[in-house]
Amino acid sequence: VKVQMEYRRRIFFGEVVRTQLNVIRVGNSSMELDFKAFVGDEIAAEGNYIIVHSPDKETGSKTWPAEWKKKFLNE
Repeated sequence: VKVQMEYRRRIFFGEVVRTQLNVIRVGNSSMELDFKAFVGDEIAAEGNYIIVHSPDKETGSKTWPAEWKKKFLNE
């Protein structure tokens, strides 16, 4: 639903990129995540995004299944 990204440096073909993804918030049907992309110890890009659980084309957002929400929250 929303994506924000800030580039800190260029990433060149052949460079090893390590990514880090964190769950910031889990709502009833949405989730906010943040991420960082590293080249070595240097942050090359970072940002966040919000997604909504919408499992089919015919309906709108749906509540996250309880077992999924527990996994997202590492419970």
